[in-house]
Amino acid sequence: MIDLTMSLFYDKNKGLFSTEPKENINLQRLIQIYQSDFVKLKTSEIQNPNLTQEQKQELKKQLPFVTPYSCSSYRSKENVFHLNSNIICLDFDNLYQKEARLLKHHLSQNESTILTAISPRANGVKAIIHLPQIKDFGLMQLQNKNKHLTDLIETFDLQFNKPTKEAIEYHYYFQKHNLQAILSKLNISIEADISQLKIVQPFLIAYDSDLYYNLDAKPLQVELTDYVAQERPQIESKIETKDFSDRTQKRIAGFLRKKLDFICTDMRNSSQGTRHPQIARCIDILEKLHYLPEIESEIIVRLKNSITEMYGSENEAKRSNAFRSFDAIYKNIAPRKCSKIEAIINGAEILAI
Repeated sequence: MIDLTMSLFYDKNKGLFSTEPKENINLQRLIQIYQSDFVKLKTSEIQNPNLTQEQKQELKKQLPFVTPYSCSSYRSKENVFHLNSNIICLDFDNLYQKEARLLKHHLSQNESTILTAISPRANGVKAIIHLPQIKDFGLMQLQNKNKHLTDLIETFDLQFNKPTKEAIEYHYYFQKHNLQAILSKLNISIEADISQLKIVQPFLIAYDSDLYYNLDAKPLQVELTDYVAQERPQIESKIETKDFSDRTQKRIAGFLRKKLDFICTDMRNSSQGTRHPQIARCIDILEKLHYLPEIESEIIVRLKNSITEMYGSENEAKRSNAFRSFDAIYKNIAPRKCSKIEAIINGAEILAI
């Protein structure tokens, strides 16, 4: 019998944005939840043909979900303490209902399928497939982007007996790298949603009267190959730096601060489900700081303060890895030319002549 442990999440207000696990469950408990009266009722409400897509989306919040790859104390990669590396989770969306039923039947005929079910709105299929256990999953080849070196990464932190940060990061890329080989072995030509490969991605539970599961599924006979990260090319700045007149500096500073105001306001007004994507908007101003490095520290402080406000507290922002995301963007930002600032420069200098 296959032994999998995963985290279960349910919060009817937060829905798919739930972060606090209710409990950690095994496959038998997962099947019980799939077949529960509560899930059956909520699924039937979602599949009501008289509802709008917005109403159905709102009802989906009332369904529980699991993270089949992992157990975590908080739904983020950094808080994972248990990793299931012998499965792959597949999600096929935007199918006709007949297509979905045929695909699910096809998956149920494969001896490596642990579980497969129709998605909540009946237009997709979810599945958990048993993969060969990677015996040396901890000795993965991760290429250092700066030193061109291949490091051997221990999967488990021996002190805490949990997956290391490197192994968790590798897991997604390893699965994405082997996805097509797995689909080919399953004789499936339909594209799968790669977001379902993420280690803490929600795997939504919906009632299926013909739920298929096999707790004695055999590993898929597929050859899985190592993923080796490609070196990220260094981006050389082609921006010519020069001194500007006081007037030009003031106009550039005004432009940048106005852009900063828009970004910070949008951060503070963002809803819970759109907070993290707002951090990526910082790129729009960070890539222009080379024009006026004198105000760089001021802008960084304001952006981080806005991130704190967006999450409600500094602790919550840290817990959600918001600052880590921002720092990664800031560290790797490449300077770019801005046509509007170039116009300011040219116009100001011409007027000064």
